Amino acid sequence: MKFGVDIKCDQDEFEKSVQQAELAERLGYDSISIAEHHNASGYVPLPLMALAAIATRTGRLLLGSNIVILPLYHPVQIAEQAAMVHFISRGRLLFGVGLGYLPDEFASMSIPFDERAGRMAESLSVLKRLWTEQDVSFDGTYYHFEHATVRPRLDGVGLPPVLVGGWVEAAIRRAARLADGWIPGPTVTFDILRRCYEIFRDELRRQGKPLDVEYLAARELFCASTRERAIEVGGRPMYQFYKDTYLQWPHPYLREAERQMSYEDLARDRFIIGDPGDCAQAVAKLREIGITHLTFRMQPPGVGWDDAVASMKLFMEQVVPRFR
Repeated sequence: MKFGVDIKCDQDEFEKSVQQAELAERLGYDSISIAEHHNASGYVPLPLMALAAIATRTGRLLLGSNIVILPLYHPVQIAEQAAMVHFISRGRLLFGVGLGYLPDEFASMSIPFDERAGRMAESLSVLKRLWTEQDVSFDGTYYHFEHATVRPRLDGVGLPPVLVGGWVEAAIRRAARLADGWIPGPTVTFDILRRCYEIFRDELRRQGKPLDVEYLAARELFCASTRERAIEVGGRPMYQFYKDTYLQWPHPYLREAERQMSYEDLARDRFIIGDPGDCAQAVAKLREIGITHLTFRMQPPGVGWDDAVASMKLFMEQVVPRFR
């Protein structure tokens, strides 16, 4: 299995974000990832730009966008940005993209929210052409361009894998049809994750594609010497973070009743919070689902730098070796 860290990115502490990536590489993690959101603190609006900066300070880590909100970009523009990061990092980009689900992010850029799916489908249909062909023209419903040649060319480093996020069945099947993998977020239970991957595999079979692809998952994680300390230092801030964000936002698998859940109910089968034994047990359940690459958010608002570092170290030292 591969293990990664979802990097907290805030404009006031971006150097700490880079240091967290450097630490992840030194400790032996396989990847880092960065999310995109607009009009919200604690996120960067341009994750590929942040990954380019981190690429210059690391040499081995896979660099994931988790996710780029693809309908907010012109296909040529985002193809160039992704190619640049992949080129600078010598082939380390994992290009995760998604539909987006917050109407205000689209309103702030004058892009109709109900055009998301169409825009994303058109971008996905032409991305790899832009990376592999020259003088590309495209005439779609939302995007029209002529004679585009994306640089840098990627002949020496190969193409970045395109991973598509989204929770509804149409999004999962789109990932299987048009991309190299599906990239689920951290907000659902293990059972829902299992059912979603059954849909993904079913669509791979329909398309005649091989099933031996990377199976990714994201989870919330905090590992401490005791379960009680893990809950107090990592779990409670994580719960507050959910109350302030996901439980306020539209989400297909966080229905109204779930928005009032206690910490214990929300954390069950969603968060990996506990001592090394607890964390290993949860990772084992994910491995049973077929997950091959796990990414963890370890530092939500309210968790300090020293505590996040301690969690990263303890998890790597006492949990990861059981799964490699």
